[in-house]
Amino acid sequence: MGGKLKKIVLVLLFLAVSPVMASTDTSFSGYEQIIQDLSRSTKKLPRSSHSNINDPFDQVEIHTGLAFTSSYTSLKEKDFQSALMSGIQLSLGIDLFSPFWVAEGTMRSVNGKDAQKNIETSLKTFDLRFLYHNQLSSKVHYKVGAGIGAQYLKVQSLSLHQNLEINDSTPSVLFVTQLSIPFSSAVSLGSEIIYQKALIEETINSNSLDASIRLDFHF
Repeated sequence: MGGKLKKIVLVLLFLAVSPVMASTDTSFSGYEQIIQDLSRSTKKLPRSSHSNINDPFDQVEIHTGLAFTSSYTSLKEKDFQSALMSGIQLSLGIDLFSPFWVAEGTMRSVNGKDAQKNIETSLKTFDLRFLYHNQLSSKVHYKVGAGIGAQYLKVQSLSLHQNLEINDSTPSVLFVTQLSIPFSSAVSLGSEIIYQKALIEETINSNSLDASIRLDFHF
């Protein structure tokens, strides 16, 4: 139980500090450090064959994932009303003492370039979402849920004749749908769609729709 509890504490710490990481616009280095700690604890502390199956901590699964993401973002800018970007998403989640409910924190970084208008965009997003998990069939699982996020958008012109640079931070509400196919109890491959809507009017970032291909690991 000690090894499992240590991993649970690390995941809960990550979920707790995600808003702080979002407010400081940090990189993915903190996430990578947590994954390394979880991997070391897994290697050093193998499961005991005599573990108590009634122990709730032993029934809690931890989930990590990597996704390749495409994002379409609607903007309230007169000469630049939308942006298509692509990038990666990292996620870390934990069962809420039930296989049907999951808390998940994600960090997403996407970039794009409009060659016609010579404008470059980048968007970093930090999400905390709560998901309901169940099965459509023996081979297909689904998750649906909602959460909150913080988005950091940068828009800048690459032209020497146009002075455009916008840095915008936006709190948002989001809705998530996932489908996945498990290859084993430890690995699954799936897709995800996220709709994100700004909670404030004083931003050029109106809403976004993200589509991802996810590879997830469960332990």
